[in-house]
Amino acid sequence: MKKLLLAAGAAALMSSPAMAAPSASDDFLVAAGVQLECSVDDPDTVFFGALDIEEDSGADALLLTEDRYVERQRIWASCNYPTSITLEAQPMVNIFQANDGPDAGDFQDFLHYRLRLRANNNSDFTEVNHRTIDGPSSSEFQADAFHNNAVLRTVVNANDNPLRPLAGIYVSVATVTLGAI
Repeated sequence: MKKLLLAAGAAALMSSPAMAAPSASDDFLVAAGVQLECSVDDPDTVFFGALDIEEDSGADALLLTEDRYVERQRIWASCNYPTSITLEAQPMVNIFQANDGPDAGDFQDFLHYRLRLRANNNSDFTEVNHRTIDGPSSSEFQADAFHNNAVLRTVVNANDNPLRPLAGIYVSVATVTLGAI
């Protein structure tokens, strides 16, 4: 009997309308800020070694004979806002000799080269290509934020260097820039 009374009491509580207590609510703002930030790894020094030239006599003597590629290197490139990616580079310049002799029209004291930076998945940002023969820099605007272990490639192309290079050591500084220009 006790079980029956308890069951009836529980059913009565469940079927009675509950009395709602008055309530109040108000909205409030939750906010934070994140600074604009771009970062890029320091690329490794690129050393092409001794470039191959035509060593036999004749019309093509002393000209570069082939392109020289450097192993692709990976660099982290990241920006948390739409921005530009710029590659800046001047031709490599011979640090020992200047091209000022009587046969200067056949020789050069600089070497042009090419840079390419691309996303490792070919989709996070637009590929940027720069040839020093075309000018001091190349840029591509990126419409979205990106974070990528990008591929940087450096090439000396024989076609970009139609004259005979003077013997010596050639150097240049190249720069990868992420951010507003």
